Amino acid sequence: MFDWAPRHDVRSLSFPARTLFRTTEPVNRTWRAPLVPLDQGREGACVGYGWTHEALSTPVAVDLSRLGQTQWPKNPALFAASVYRDAQRIDEWAGEAYEGTSVNAGAKIMRQRGIIKEWRWAFGVDDVILSIGNLGPVVLGIVWYSGMYTARDGIVDVSGDIVGGHCLIANATRKKGVIFPDEEAIGWVNSWGPTYGVNGRAWIRRSELASLLAQQGEAAVPVRRSYGR
Repeated sequence: MFDWAPRHDVRSLSFPARTLFRTTEPVNRTWRAPLVPLDQGREGACVGYGWTHEALSTPVAVDLSRLGQTQWPKNPALFAASVYRDAQRIDEWAGEAYEGTSVNAGAKIMRQRGIIKEWRWAFGVDDVILSIGNLGPVVLGIVWYSGMYTARDGIVDVSGDIVGGHCLIANATRKKGVIFPDEEAIGWVNSWGPTYGVNGRAWIRRSELASLLAQQGEAAVPVRRSYGR
Protein backbone atom coordinates (compact mmCIF):
# COMPACT_ATOMS: atom_id res chain seq x y z
CA MET A 1 0.00 0.00 0.00
CA PHE A 2 3.02 2.29 -0.19
CA ASP A 3 3.52 4.20 -3.39
CA TRP A 4 5.23 7.51 -2.64
CA ALA A 5 8.71 7.90 -4.08
CA PRO A 6 10.82 11.07 -4.01
CA ARG A 7 12.40 12.62 -7.07
CA HIS A 8 13.02 16.28 -6.37
CA ASP A 9 12.86 18.94 -9.05
CA VAL A 10 15.51 21.57 -8.35
CA ARG A 11 13.09 24.21 -9.62
CA SER A 12 10.97 23.65 -6.51
CA LEU A 13 13.57 25.51 -4.48
CA SER A 14 12.37 28.72 -6.14
CA PHE A 15 8.87 28.30 -4.71
CA PRO A 16 9.06 28.29 -0.89
CA ALA A 17 5.86 28.58 1.10
CA ARG A 18 7.54 30.71 3.76
CA THR A 19 7.40 33.87 1.64
CA LEU A 20 3.59 33.83 2.03
CA PHE A 21 3.37 33.51 5.81
CA ARG A 22 1.48 36.32 7.51
CA THR A 23 2.87 35.32 10.91
CA THR A 24 5.79 33.19 12.03
CA GLU A 25 4.23 32.29 15.37
CA PRO A 26 2.99 28.67 15.68
CA VAL A 27 -0.75 28.42 16.35
CA ASN A 28 -3.30 25.77 17.24
CA ARG A 29 -4.98 25.12 13.90
CA THR A 30 -7.14 22.37 12.41
CA TRP A 31 -8.39 22.32 8.83
CA ARG A 32 -11.54 20.24 8.42
CA ALA A 33 -10.95 16.98 6.53
CA PRO A 34 -13.54 14.35 5.51
CA LEU A 35 -15.25 12.97 8.60
CA VAL A 36 -14.71 9.42 7.35
CA PRO A 37 -11.24 9.18 5.77
CA LEU A 38 -10.76 7.38 2.49
CA ASP A 39 -9.37 3.85 2.51
CA GLN A 40 -6.94 2.88 -0.24
CA GLY A 41 -6.97 -0.74 0.95
CA ARG A 42 -4.10 -2.65 -0.60
CA GLU A 43 -3.99 -0.40 -3.62
CA GLY A 44 -0.68 1.45 -3.89
CA ALA A 45 -2.16 4.82 -4.75
CA CYS A 46 -1.45 6.92 -1.68
CA VAL A 47 -0.30 9.98 -3.66
CA GLY A 48 -3.69 10.11 -5.35
CA TYR A 49 -5.45 9.62 -2.03
CA GLY A 50 -3.34 12.25 -0.31
CA TRP A 51 -4.15 14.88 -2.92
CA THR A 52 -7.82 13.89 -2.93
CA HIS A 53 -7.98 14.25 0.86
CA GLU A 54 -6.46 17.72 0.49
CA ALA A 55 -9.05 18.64 -2.12
CA LEU A 56 -11.90 17.47 0.13
CA SER A 57 -10.59 19.54 3.07
CA THR A 58 -10.94 23.19 3.98
CA PRO A 59 -10.07 26.01 3.28
CA VAL A 60 -11.74 25.08 -0.05
CA ALA A 61 -13.53 21.74 0.05
CA VAL A 62 -14.11 20.44 -3.49
CA ASP A 63 -17.42 18.90 -4.51
CA LEU A 64 -16.18 16.33 -7.04
CA SER A 65 -19.67 16.01 -8.53
CA ARG A 66 -19.46 19.63 -9.69
CA LEU A 67 -16.25 19.32 -11.67
CA GLY A 68 -17.11 20.13 -15.25
CA GLN A 69 -15.15 17.40 -16.99
CA THR A 70 -16.97 14.08 -17.38
CA GLN A 71 -13.94 11.81 -17.84
CA TRP A 72 -12.98 11.85 -14.14
CA PRO A 73 -14.78 9.73 -11.54
CA LYS A 74 -17.00 11.58 -9.08
CA ASN A 75 -16.55 8.94 -6.38
CA PRO A 76 -13.65 10.14 -4.17
CA ALA A 77 -11.88 6.77 -3.99
CA LEU A 78 -12.06 6.25 -7.74
CA PHE A 79 -10.99 9.85 -8.29
CA ALA A 80 -7.97 9.28 -6.04
CA ALA A 81 -6.94 6.14 -7.93
CA SER A 82 -7.22 7.99 -11.24
CA VAL A 83 -5.05 10.84 -9.94
CA TYR A 84 -2.37 8.30 -9.06
CA ARG A 85 -2.49 6.63 -12.47
CA ASP A 86 -2.29 9.95 -14.30
CA ALA A 87 0.56 11.12 -12.06
CA GLN A 88 2.58 8.06 -13.02
CA ARG A 89 2.20 9.02 -16.68
CA ILE A 90 3.72 12.48 -16.23
CA ASP A 91 6.09 12.01 -13.30
CA GLU A 92 9.89 12.02 -13.27
CA TRP A 93 10.31 8.33 -14.10
CA ALA A 94 10.09 6.74 -17.55
CA GLY A 95 7.20 4.40 -18.30
CA GLU A 96 4.64 3.07 -15.82
CA ALA A 97 5.99 -0.40 -14.98
CA TYR A 98 6.80 0.49 -11.37
CA GLU A 99 5.09 1.27 -8.10
CA GLY A 100 5.01 4.83 -6.88
CA THR A 101 4.99 8.44 -7.93
CA SER A 102 5.91 11.80 -6.43
CA VAL A 103 3.88 14.41 -4.58
CA ASN A 104 4.95 16.90 -7.26
CA ALA A 105 3.44 14.77 -10.03
CA GLY A 106 0.20 14.53 -8.05
CA ALA A 107 0.11 18.32 -7.77
CA LYS A 108 0.47 18.66 -11.54
CA ILE A 109 -2.54 16.38 -12.07
CA MET A 110 -4.62 18.40 -9.63
CA ARG A 111 -3.70 21.49 -11.63
CA GLN A 112 -4.68 19.77 -14.88
CA ARG A 113 -8.04 18.91 -13.36
CA GLY A 114 -8.74 22.52 -12.43
CA ILE A 115 -8.55 22.12 -8.65
CA ILE A 116 -5.38 24.07 -7.85
CA LYS A 117 -3.46 26.73 -9.77
CA GLU A 118 -0.29 26.98 -7.72
CA TRP A 119 1.51 25.12 -4.96
CA ARG A 120 4.53 25.96 -2.86
CA TRP A 121 6.97 23.84 -0.84
CA ALA A 122 7.60 23.57 2.87
CA PHE A 123 11.31 22.97 3.37
CA GLY A 124 11.50 21.42 6.83
CA VAL A 125 9.19 20.93 9.77
CA ASP A 126 9.03 24.59 10.77
CA ASP A 127 7.72 25.44 7.31
CA VAL A 128 5.14 22.64 7.61
CA ILE A 129 3.87 23.96 10.94
CA LEU A 130 3.66 27.53 9.68
CA SER A 131 2.12 26.48 6.37
CA ILE A 132 -0.71 24.75 8.23
CA GLY A 133 -1.12 27.79 10.45
CA ASN A 134 -1.12 30.29 7.59
CA LEU A 135 -2.18 28.59 4.37
CA GLY A 136 -3.90 25.20 4.69
CA PRO A 137 -3.18 21.46 4.75
CA VAL A 138 0.18 20.15 3.57
CA VAL A 139 0.54 17.07 1.35
CA LEU A 140 3.42 15.03 2.75
CA GLY A 141 5.55 12.37 1.09
CA ILE A 142 7.71 10.65 3.70
CA VAL A 143 9.48 7.40 4.49
CA TRP A 144 7.38 5.01 6.57
CA TYR A 145 8.58 2.84 9.47
CA SER A 146 6.93 -0.38 10.61
CA GLY A 147 6.05 1.13 14.00
CA MET A 148 3.88 3.73 12.24
CA TYR A 149 1.32 1.20 10.99
CA THR A 150 -1.15 1.58 13.85
CA ALA A 151 -0.76 4.94 15.70
CA ARG A 152 -2.20 3.55 18.93
CA ASP A 153 -4.37 6.10 20.77
CA GLY A 154 -3.73 8.51 17.93
CA ILE A 155 0.02 8.87 18.54
CA VAL A 156 2.55 8.03 15.82
CA ASP A 157 5.37 5.69 16.84
CA VAL A 158 8.37 6.19 14.56
CA SER A 159 10.19 2.93 15.19
CA GLY A 160 11.22 -0.31 13.54
CA ASP A 161 12.41 -0.73 9.97
CA ILE A 162 11.66 1.37 6.91
CA VAL A 163 8.91 -0.40 4.96
CA GLY A 164 8.39 2.06 2.11
CA GLY A 165 7.27 5.58 1.32
CA HIS A 166 3.83 7.02 2.02
CA CYS A 167 1.78 10.11 1.18
CA LEU A 168 -0.84 11.71 3.44
CA ILE A 169 -2.01 15.16 4.51
CA ALA A 170 -1.01 17.14 7.59
CA ASN A 171 -3.98 19.31 8.54
CA ALA A 172 -3.49 20.29 12.18
CA THR A 173 -0.97 21.80 14.58
CA ARG A 174 -0.84 22.12 18.34
CA LYS A 175 1.53 24.22 20.41
CA LYS A 176 3.96 22.68 22.86
CA GLY A 177 2.17 21.31 25.92
CA VAL A 178 -1.16 20.54 24.23
CA ILE A 179 -0.50 17.03 22.84
CA PHE A 180 3.13 16.51 23.84
CA PRO A 181 4.51 18.26 26.93
CA ASP A 182 7.87 19.16 25.44
CA GLU A 183 7.29 20.03 21.77
CA GLU A 184 4.78 20.93 19.08
CA ALA A 185 2.53 18.34 17.47
CA ILE A 186 1.43 17.94 13.86
CA GLY A 187 -1.81 16.12 13.10
CA TRP A 188 -2.33 14.14 9.94
CA VAL A 189 -5.09 12.23 8.16
CA ASN A 190 -4.20 8.88 6.64
CA SER A 191 -5.89 7.00 3.78
CA TRP A 192 -6.30 3.68 5.57
CA GLY A 193 -9.88 4.19 6.71
CA PRO A 194 -11.12 4.92 10.25
CA THR A 195 -9.24 2.05 11.94
CA TYR A 196 -5.87 3.82 11.70
CA GLY A 197 -5.13 5.91 14.79
CA VAL A 198 -8.33 7.62 15.95
CA ASN A 199 -10.80 7.74 13.06
CA GLY A 200 -7.93 7.77 10.56
CA ARG A 201 -6.07 10.57 12.33
CA ALA A 202 -2.93 10.75 14.44
CA TRP A 203 -0.40 13.16 15.96
CA ILE A 204 3.34 13.13 15.41
CA ARG A 205 6.04 14.96 17.36
CA ARG A 206 7.72 17.91 15.70
CA SER A 207 11.17 16.30 16.05
CA GLU A 208 10.03 13.02 14.51
CA LEU A 209 8.42 14.66 11.49
CA ALA A 210 11.59 16.71 11.06
CA SER A 211 13.57 13.47 10.86
CA LEU A 212 11.18 11.94 8.31
CA LEU A 213 11.28 15.03 6.10
CA ALA A 214 15.08 15.05 6.23
CA GLN A 215 15.03 11.69 4.43
CA GLN A 216 14.15 13.17 1.02
CA GLY A 217 10.64 14.10 2.13
CA GLU A 218 8.23 16.24 0.12
CA ALA A 219 5.78 18.75 1.58
CA ALA A 220 3.53 20.56 -0.90
CA VAL A 221 1.16 23.41 -0.01
CA PRO A 222 -1.61 24.54 -2.40
CA VAL A 223 -1.74 28.35 -2.34
CA ARG A 224 -3.98 29.27 -5.29
CA ARG A 225 -7.04 27.34 -6.36
CA SER A 226 -9.04 27.12 -9.54
CA TYR A 227 -12.04 25.63 -7.77
CA GLY A 228 -14.21 27.73 -5.46
CA ARG A 229 -13.53 31.25 -4.24
